[in-house]
Order: sequence, then structure tokens, then C-alpha cells
Amino acid sequence: MRFLGLGLAALAAVVASPALAERLSTDADYVLPAGRHFFPDRSLRLQIEGWTRLRCAVHEAGAVGDCVVVGESAVDLGFGDAALKASRVARLTSPAQPGDVVYIHLEFRFPGGGARTVETSVTPPQRATIEAARPALAEPIGMALVSCEAPVSGAGPLTRCRALAEAPLNDGYGAAGAALAERAYVSALPPMAPRVKVAIRPGDRPRRPHTYTVEEYDLEPVGDLATLPPAPSEPVWLNCALGADNRLRGCRPDGPEASKEATAAALALARRLRFARWTTFVINWGQ
Repeated sequence: MRFLGLGLAALAAVVASPALAERLSTDADYVLPAGRHFFPDRSLRLQIEGWTRLRCAVHEAGAVGDCVVVGESAVDLGFGDAALKASRVARLTSPAQPGDVVYIHLEFRFPGGGARTVETSVTPPQRATIEAARPALAEPIGMALVSCEAPVSGAGPLTRCRALAEAPLNDGYGAAGAALAERAYVSALPPMAPRVKVAIRPGDRPRRPHTYTVEEYDLEPVGDLATLPPAPSEPVWLNCALGADNRLRGCRPDGPEASKEATAAALALARRLRFARWTTFVINWGQ
């Protein structure tokens, strides 16, 4: 098993999705150039270990190419990109012919230990439940990157899940992951405070998050978009309570002073907004 990287201490909180990290009997053996490290910058700074599994085509002289990430331990820490970079200089030592498909497992560990403990944003079901949700006729190893709305009250079921990415493509892992997340995963995020601080900015239009962060907040419109009040002419910070269905209630200015007109516009718009809390995580199959 290969150990890539070197240690660097840092202090920060990061959320990862739990998954098995053992090398599989189907993984190919390989070597990497001596003296090079491929540890992702962010995980190196945060001193967090991880792993990635690639599915690659064998080229001449033991080289591999056309690699895709089909398994990953954590969201938004760069392990997948680092593994793809390492694959460009990896050379297989397992028997393989050009045109064969192989799986490569890369671990990113710190010499001597000392890695930080990583908390999870979700509580997964039993491994058997995950494997039972594998799409029919799919490749045996696959993954889905899923984003779901998490309750502000803390632990509870996930809702409005959707797949942000899947691998291999068109095997159905994305749809299977979104359905499984709503059915069997539970948020492990802590309860939020009863009041939240939000920023209403010029041109703001609530959106569904598209970045692969592990936790993100969003403001969403309620009702007919055509009747949504206009955004303020300058940024306005508000402190709001969360009402039924996370609607913003009892908002008051809380931050750098804005004009009366902008504050009034922000307060009017806030009455038509709900607060959404998102979490993004990886579901791995066969690994």
C-alpha cells in the first residue's frame, strides 16, 4: 500500500463522509516516482488523511490514463484531484495489458501519524443497506456526491437530496445516491442557534448551492417569484429568527449601518425568504 505526503500542522474544522478505506483485492499494484509527494494542499494544511480510488485504462509500458475518481473519503479536500495528478506518473507493477481496465487505490497518510480526527456531517446506514441500493447492472465500484437539505434542529432526516456528481457516468449511481440519502441517511450536524445572521445584497437571488462544500447556507424565495420584493441597493446584515419551515421572522438590522431605504428593502425581502442548510457528502459502493 502506498503512503503519499508529509505532515504539516493546522487548526480548522472539516467534515468528511465516512467510508471504508481498505485496499481491495481487485486494486492494481503500482509505483510512483521517488521523492515526489501529491498530498492535496488543503488537507495538508489541515493535517487530514484520506484516500481515493481511480478507475483507469492501461496504456503502454505500464502507464495508465483516462482515469476517473470512483471512490473518495472526503468532500472538498482535494484527494480526487491529487490522485488524478499522481496517476499521470504512476507505473503498474501488476500484470496488465494495454486496453485493460484497472482500479488504483491511493492513500494519503502522514508519516508517524498525528492526523486530525474528522467528524462526519451525516450518519450513514449499515453497509448492507448501501450495497443493496446499488443500481442494477452498474459497475461493482462507484460513488455519488450528494447534496441534501439538513434540519436546523440538529440530527434528523435529510430532504431534497440531489446528486452533484457520479462515477462511473451513466451507471445510475447519482440517482441511487440521492434516493438512498433521503431514505436512510441522517444529519449529524449540531443544532443551529434560534436566530441567524444573514446578508441581503444587491442583486441577490436565492439559489441552490453548486459548490462541493460540506455545509452551506442558502436563502430561498417563498411564493411567486414575480412578486418577490426587489433586493436592497447596498448590502444589509440582518439578525432573524427561524419560524415555521425555516421562514425568516422577526428580522432586525445587525451589522454595518445601511441607509433607511436599503434596510427597508432588505426587511421586506426577508419576509419572503426561508433559510436552507445544506450538507454535501460522498456515498461509496463496493469500497
